[in-house]
Amino acid sequence: MNTGDTIVVTLSSGADGVRNATDADAQKVAGKSWEEALQIAEQEKFYLARKETVYSTEPEGNIINSQASSDAVVTTVSAGRERTIVPEVAGGTLDAAKQLLDAAGLTYTTSEQTSTEVPEGTVMTQSVASGERIPEGTEIALTVSAGAPEPETEAPTAAPRVQ
Repeated sequence: MNTGDTIVVTLSSGADGVRNATDADAQKVAGKSWEEALQIAEQEKFYLARKETVYSTEPEGNIINSQASSDAVVTTVSAGRERTIVPEVAGGTLDAAKQLLDAAGLTYTTSEQTSTEVPEGTVMTQSVASGERIPEGTEIALTVSAGAPEPETEAPTAAPRVQ
């Protein structure tokens, strides 16, 4: 392009039969998935616009806010929960694992397993591998060493009876 060149701009007058959006239209799509909202807008003949996508506790893809503007329903869509990276906690103490998982915004459950090789109180396994990017609030199952099993004691054998 050079200075002085003519630019032709063509504006669409919209699709035939499409009407201005109303507050009732905004309520029809509230809480729906983006795909469902598009189908409703097509059937009801109004425009649907995605203003932004934000992290939310609502399921990913659901409309969390909708408002009728002069010609369209303008929406905010959930990106789901914010994602975090799973820390490496296997091999460390349970207390250290709790601190790391709390800092990452993750929850956890624990179960114990006896081990002759792993010291008591050490995390043996974690249900989600370190380095994975998962939604905040996801629960990680930890298996913690209960230490060596108790030695089995044999019941004393009765001495043979002498008659």
